[in-house]
Amino acid sequence: MHKNIKLLIVLIAQVVLISVLFVVNSSSSGVDYEPKLFTVADTASISKIELTKSGETVELANKNGQWLVNNDFDADNALIRVIKSVLNRVEVLRPVSKKINSEIVQQVMENGVAVKLYDTELLKTFYVGGNQNKTISYFVHNNKAYRVGVPGYNDYLSAIFGLTPIQWKERTIFSSSWRSVNKIDVKFRYQDDFSILFADNDLSVVGVEPLDSANMMNYIYQFDRFLVNEYVEKGQFQRYDSLTQTTPEATLEITDIDESKNLKINVFPALPNEGFHLVTDNKDRMMMIDLRRISQLFPNKQVFYKKEESSSQNPFGSSR
Repeated sequence: MHKNIKLLIVLIAQVVLISVLFVVNSSSSGVDYEPKLFTVADTASISKIELTKSGETVELANKNGQWLVNNDFDADNALIRVIKSVLNRVEVLRPVSKKINSEIVQQVMENGVAVKLYDTELLKTFYVGGNQNKTISYFVHNNKAYRVGVPGYNDYLSAIFGLTPIQWKERTIFSSSWRSVNKIDVKFRYQDDFSILFADNDLSVVGVEPLDSANMMNYIYQFDRFLVNEYVEKGQFQRYDSLTQTTPEATLEITDIDESKNLKINVFPALPNEGFHLVTDNKDRMMMIDLRRISQLFPNKQVFYKKEESSSQNPFGSSR
C-alpha cells in the first residue's frame, strides 16, 4: 500500500514537472511579434496606395475600377496585381536584433519608401527598404525594423514599392483583333519592306505569292495585346535622347478600323551590350522593347512565302 502511494506521488510529481517544462518551453519558443503585422487580408478593399521616396510621392488610386498613376495616366494592371499580392502574402520573418535595430530603422526611413494604404480611410502606414545589396527586405513600423518575406518568393521584395511613376504606367501600346486591322506597313533601312492589307474580306501580304497564311496570322496575332518592356522619359538617359536624333532602323505603322488605335513606331539600333531597342511612337512616347520581340515585329519578308513541300521519296522503290 505504502509502495503504491509512493509511486502515485512520484507520478504526480512527474506530471507536474512535465507541465511546468511545457509551459516554460512554450513561452520561450513563442514569437514576440505579429507575423501578419503588414499583411492586408482583403486587398480588394484598398482604394489608394501612396509611395513616398525622397519627397516624391507616387499615388496609385482606384477610380471607378481603373487604377491611375498620380491621376495622370492608367496604371499597369499586372503591377497592381503584384503589389496587392505582396501586401496580401507578406510575412514578418523575424524582428532585427536590438543591436542593429536603430541603424536599420534610420537607413530604411531615410533611403526607403514610406507606404500608406487606404480603404475608406488610412488603413496602414509603414516604411519599406532593404540592405545595400538589395537582397534582404526590411519593413519598419513604430521604430521597429522587421525582416520580411513572401513564401516561395526569393527576389528582392521591396523593389515593387520603389518604382517610379513612369514604371507604373500601363505598358500596352496596341490592342486590337486581327479582324479590325486594316493595314500594317513595315519599312526597313537595309532590307525589303512589306505590307499586310485587309481587302476583299481577307488579309494578305502584298506581292507575296504563294502566301504562308499561318505565318502571316501568327505575325498579326501578336498585336492582340502588345506590351513594351518599359517606358523611359526624355532627359532620363542622355544616350537615348541622342539616339532619337538619328535615323530609325525600321518603322511600323498600323491602321485600325478604330482610328484611336492607329500607331506608328520607330525602332532605333540597339546600343552595344544592351538587350533592348529604343522605340518612339506617334504619341511622343519613348519605350524599350527587348531584342527577341523586336525581331518578331520586324521579320524578313521571306518568312511570309510558303515553302514548297518536296515530294517524299521511297528509298526502297515502288511498293507495287
